Amino acid sequence: MATLDRLTKRREYLRAAGSGRKWVTPGLVLQALPRCPTADGQSVGGEHCEELQSESDGQEPPIRLGITVSRKVGNAVKRNRVRRRLRAAAKEVLPQAGRAGFDYVIIGRQGTLLRPYADLLADLRQAVGKLNEPKRGSEGSDDRRGGPASRRKPASRRKTGQPAQNRPSHA
Repeated sequence: MATLDRLTKRREYLRAAGSGRKWVTPGLVLQALPRCPTADGQSVGGEHCEELQSESDGQEPPIRLGITVSRKVGNAVKRNRVRRRLRAAAKEVLPQAGRAGFDYVIIGRQGTLLRPYADLLADLRQAVGKLNEPKRGSEGSDDRRGGPASRRKPASRRKTGQPAQNRPSHA
């Protein structure tokens, strides 16, 4: 069972947000990033780090957790209540379901405040389970879109220099 540490610096939150691995549930948004230490003690995230983590010197790296709640959720009292609920859920779920050597950022939503605690735990378990699965497709592909080819414009919308056959001309 891995221990829980905290994310303390803004760049650690931003690195997790830029990883592209997130899962949205009614009660929360979870972002996950594998990390590996560099020679100077800093951590660098990325998919290539998972192999390096498995070859560590026997000691399991901690799970690091960050919780953020924006002002959209409500005033300070409501935001602090959301943070406390998310922290309690994370302490219950992440040591068993989280992967060692990962950074997790939990983002509170407006639904977090009124969501039953059991449902909040289920949301977190589901999100952690989904983010712990390996990415589908080849390296560099996006989870939902299936890769770079699917981001291209349809053939009818590409600029080819010739007018499309089935579109009316604008003369």
